[in-house]
Amino acid sequence: MRWRKVFEANDYGKIDRIIWYDQEGVIVTGNGRRVRALRYADGLEVWQLAATSGTNSNEETISKSCQVIKNRFDPGTIHILNDDLLWSVSSYGEMLWSIELPTKLTLKNLFLFSTSQYVIVASLDSNSNKLQVIYYSKQNGAQAFSSSIPWSFNAKDSQSKCSTMNNIILCANNAELSMITIPTTTDDTNINTRQIQFSNPIEQIRVLYESSTRSIVSIKTDNGETKVYQFNKKDSTNEWSHHELNVQIKSNAFYSVVSDKTSGGQQILEGSASQQKLNFYLSTISEQTLTNTRSYSIELPEDMGDIEYLSYSNVKHTQFVTLRMQDASLLVIKLADNGVRKENVVTAEFFPNQADQSELILHRDEALSSIISVEAFDLSLSSGQMRIEDEFGGTGMFSMFVRRISSQISQLTSFVVRLMNMFTNANANREYMDKQAALVRDEFNLNKILIVVTSVGKVFGILTQSGGILWKHHFTDFAPFEHFNTLQVPLFHIRSAAHYTHPPLASIVYRDRNSLYETHVRTFNPYTGDFEESLSTSSLPHRIKRVFLSTQIVNDFCKVLLFVDANNKIHTYPTVPLSRALSTTTPTYIYLFDKAEQAFIGYYLTINENEQESLKENVR
Repeated sequence: MRWRKVFEANDYGKIDRIIWYDQEGVIVTGNGRRVRALRYADGLEVWQLAATSGTNSNEETISKSCQVIKNRFDPGTIHILNDDLLWSVSSYGEMLWSIELPTKLTLKNLFLFSTSQYVIVASLDSNSNKLQVIYYSKQNGAQAFSSSIPWSFNAKDSQSKCSTMNNIILCANNAELSMITIPTTTDDTNINTRQIQFSNPIEQIRVLYESSTRSIVSIKTDNGETKVYQFNKKDSTNEWSHHELNVQIKSNAFYSVVSDKTSGGQQILEGSASQQKLNFYLSTISEQTLTNTRSYSIELPEDMGDIEYLSYSNVKHTQFVTLRMQDASLLVIKLADNGVRKENVVTAEFFPNQADQSELILHRDEALSSIISVEAFDLSLSSGQMRIEDEFGGTGMFSMFVRRISSQISQLTSFVVRLMNMFTNANANREYMDKQAALVRDEFNLNKILIVVTSVGKVFGILTQSGGILWKHHFTDFAPFEHFNTLQVPLFHIRSAAHYTHPPLASIVYRDRNSLYETHVRTFNPYTGDFEESLSTSSLPHRIKRVFLSTQIVNDFCKVLLFVDANNKIHTYPTVPLSRALSTTTPTYIYLFDKAEQAFIGYYLTINENEQESLKENVR
């Protein structure tokens, strides 16, 4: 990694959009309040601008939404729309102009467009249920003229169900797609509206590509079906035609469209993930269908979940795909060169159904930037350290002498065997032996293993001495608990390394991402990451209020987790009678905070004869 830039931790550090130029990237942050340029070569901040206005100039009242566009007719100009501010900056750091927009509770600025002459703002007036379209001069921000149309969406639905491209607003209304065309000149100020009917309700609208004359949009319906539409602007008019591309879309796929400079058309890349494999299909868009379809595939070192972001680029005839996976991994993949198969050097046109080899050139675990739980575990004793413990087990002088001699002979034998393996196998298993040696406790027990849980459901085992990652797991059904706006994942020592005849165990507790009431428990060996077979994954069909670790040790030196559900019932993991999981000599008290009543409530635990446990309120 050559450099990394960390922005402010508050709302001003939130990245709204990045606009790419040849040497620099212009980054808009703080919900449209700050703009800065970073140089690709070294990360140097070349310039920075901050917007100020009378109504939202401080951090407490910062706007929560903004829109950023690059003027297609003047790529060096960037327009930014805030709740009450419209401003324009140049790519070299000059603020061109800034105007404060009318502010009132019934007016919401929703959409932003640009033409060669105007910057267009579309605002919803909830009093009149009309969409007001106001035209501002691109040169100085002066208002030129305005128009309006009736609007059937409220502000929230307008932001969630509508997307913009060129001078068009696309809005989903159940199974109907509304296409609102905004005029770009003063010759014709009529706003045109057309409808496209679908057989199922529309779930998502995503603009894949847009230029001044053509746009490509994917539309997903609630039955998982996705259709791709191409919009073309008619010559010398403000009207657009549209048609559906004849392409079979997978429900879990991601798409990226780029302009093909060679043919003057567009290429569409489809990417999908299946366990530890990524599949790509690259096609050229020709009229209403796709041609020259090519396939690529690559095996991943681990299961990273589904694709969350995909971007395709073609740089000097070299094809790159950038992906962000569900486990927050950042991948950059180089696709095979222009259809040449590496294993047999045959062009793909003779084998259109076979996949070309691809190369993974970058893999970063960005999940480590979102750590929410950390615990340190002691390393295990070596065989020699275990034998030292046995030296002092005798009861008499002769017995202790025999034990000591036996221990030293055993240590000498282990040393000779290790030495012979090093000479016999050379460096074949050196990496394995070094790894095993690193997992042994040092003389002062300073080196430990950190178990790290991240907010995306990825768990790491990290060695403190070297900082190396020993193992990692990603749970696709993972969702953290949230308490007082803080993400939490309970992590417990179930069995420590003190019981060297048994491997240590750790457990994490998390919520199911697809269910509000289901809780999962995963138990694993912190040294290797292997799951414990005797303590298989447990799913509790309850909404958990509190989980804590019992002090009592049960089977195989394991401690017990106690869960308090929404009905104040107690559940144990592993499943044992509650009388074994709790001390019989001291009472058990539990304190819970009631967020609704803003009060701590104290409970004591009772167990009846039938082992039906419950909490009884003790003190408030």
